[in-house]
Parts: sequence; C-alpha cells; structure tokens
Amino acid sequence: MGGLGKTVLAKSVCNNTKIDENFGIKSWVFVAREIKIVELFKLILELLTRTKVEVDEYAEREGNCKRVPKELEAIKKQNLRRCDGLPLVAKLFGGLLLNNGKERWQYIVGEKNDCGIEELGTLKYLKELLEIRNLGLVKGKEAAKQAKLFEKPDLSSLAFKWKSGDRESDNCEKDVLEGLQPHQNLQTLEIRHFMSTKFPQCLINLSKLVELRIQFCKKCSELPSLGQLPSLKCLYLTKLDDIRYVGNEFYGSSTRRQKFFPPLKELWVEYMRNLVEWKDADQLRSKIVECPKLIPYRFNGFAFATSLRTLRIGPFFSMDDFDWSSLVSASTFHELYFQGLPHMNSLPHQLQYLTTLNSLKLDNFGGIEVLPDWIGNLVSLETLELLFCEKLQSLPSEAP
Repeated sequence: MGGLGKTVLAKSVCNNTKIDENFGIKSWVFVAREIKIVELFKLILELLTRTKVEVDEYAEREGNCKRVPKELEAIKKQNLRRCDGLPLVAKLFGGLLLNNGKERWQYIVGEKNDCGIEELGTLKYLKELLEIRNLGLVKGKEAAKQAKLFEKPDLSSLAFKWKSGDRESDNCEKDVLEGLQPHQNLQTLEIRHFMSTKFPQCLINLSKLVELRIQFCKKCSELPSLGQLPSLKCLYLTKLDDIRYVGNEFYGSSTRRQKFFPPLKELWVEYMRNLVEWKDADQLRSKIVECPKLIPYRFNGFAFATSLRTLRIGPFFSMDDFDWSSLVSASTFHELYFQGLPHMNSLPHQLQYLTTLNSLKLDNFGGIEVLPDWIGNLVSLETLELLFCEKLQSLPSEAP
C-alpha cells in the first residue's frame, strides 16, 4: 500500500549514523514489487563493487555450485547445512568477498557450535582481507587463539569488531584481543567497539603494520605504546571517549623522540571530546585534531608539519591561543579542513602562505561577512567549500 511513508522511513534508517558505526558497507536498492533473489543480490553487489557482476542461475544441489574459490569450501559446507543445501549462499560469498581483485573475507561469530571462532583455525589459506564481527561471543584468550591468526602469513589486513552499544568495561575483551594476535606480516589493522580499559601491549610487536584504526572504543582510558611501531604511516583514533591524557606510555621506553613514528604521514584524532593534553605532540611529524577540550598551545602550532599533506583541525575557542606562524614555511599541505565556531569572524592571516593548497574547506565561521583579499594568494587552490558561514555576503574579487 503506497503513501504510508515506508520509503521515507527506510531511507532515514539507512542514513542514520549508527548504521555507519555498526556496518562496514551499506547500499540502497530500488526493486520491483516482485524480484528474484538472485537479481536482488546481483543489484546489491554491483552497487557495492561498482563492477559488472555475473551470477549463475540457481543450482539445484551442492554439486552444481560453480566458480567458488577452493578456500571457500569450508565456509560453503557450513552454509549449505544452515541453508538446507542452497548453494547460492556460497556463490554469493565468493562474489562479495572478491573485492576489486582482492579477497575480502568476513566471519561473524555465532552462538552455535559450528559458528565459533575456532572455525577460522581450519582455514589455513586465508589471505588479504579478513573482518571478524561479533567478537563479544568469544570467551577468553584461549578461545581466541583457536582462530590461529598467527599461522596465516598471507593476511595483510584485519578488522576486529565487537557489537556497538553501551556496556560495562570488560577486561575479557582485552584477553580476546591478545589471543587474536596476528602474523607479523600484517599491514593494516582496525579495532572497533572494543570495551576494555586498556589495549594489550602485543600490538606493538606488529613491526610491518602500516595503518592502524582504533575507533569507537569508548571505555579505553590508555593507549598502547604505538610510538614503537617502526613502519606505521597512518594512525586513526576516533571517538575514544575516556582518553584524557596522552603521555609517556604512548611513546614507550625510548627517550629519543625523533625515533617515534619515523614514516608517519597521517594522524587523525577525531571526536575525542575529553582529550585535554597530548604530551610532546610537537615532536610528531603529523597531527590532526578535532577535540574541543584539547589545550591548543600544547601543540606549539605547526612545527610538526614536515610532511603533512591533509589536515583537519578545529574547532578552537580562540584563535589567539594557537601559534600559526610556522604555516609560513609549510610547503606540503594539499588539503585543509578548518572548523571554527559560530562567533568567529576572521581567519588566521598565515593561511595565505599555503601556496600548495589545492582544497580548502571552511566550516562554521558564522561571523565572517567577507573573505579576506589574501585568499587570492592561494595560487594552487582548485576547490573552496564554505559551510555554515551564515553572514558571508561576498567573495573577494581576487579569489582564485
């Protein structure tokens, strides 16, 4: 029955931010009133992969299932049992997990005996990308060890995800994360909705780790010694609500600050609303901040920005508390997202020296009426985006 608002309701659910927090991917598909399940999945996969997807018609029994990679056989047999022999499930697994030429595996821990974390231990040839969800059902370190991730040298990327939602801090989750110790070859790691107060120090043993994402770990109050990771290039810290201070424990035992994060190119620190102090932050090569309680002068301006290309910074309660002078010598910036507050009516004039800047986004400078003439000095600027600048009346005549 039309006209009841079903589509509007469904779309509002799809666009809800909590959906993004709990699901790695999502898609919105319009279908006819009657559609074959194969065609529905084909539409979804084409939207997600942005490539043409070929899906066979229904195979009658397991023996007719074609083009399933041999590594999927164990998962296929489990799914056949749970789905009364329907081989389509295994075929769709193959189509979804082969993403842009890379194998992307996803395992959801269940409560039944044949859905436990130990099932991963039997899959010796997993490679490239693996995402493990629902880790709250894993009971301790020894159970987690049965996944045998340390025996899977071909896995280059791992994602560990617990269920979202408020719950009490559980140090069992720390034991589980320790038991999931991956092989030394791992290059990318994501940890999401982990609720122990501390991370296991075994994370610093991943000497080849290039990218680390720690997100929505709301009960964590202390970071591991990430400064000891010799290959780390990208570090993303998002919504770690209980982190208030970042001190010596973050850097480790060494006192030679120049040894920390030698190849680091990007450091994103987002939505950490209670972060007040970051010790020796000016010794880092790069830093990106969106933490309103953080005392700006502790960063000593942009002295750290020796190789930073992309920066998202703000909001600041007062521009005067920050040292902008080092922007004069900054020569690597390409993208800048600058967030202000509704009362702010000016920009730091040192921004005019960012002559390599390609993209500038100004957000929530509610008091600015006219952009300064020196915007014209940004000779490389290709994109200028203005958000929530309600009083802005005109652009300077010399703007690029």
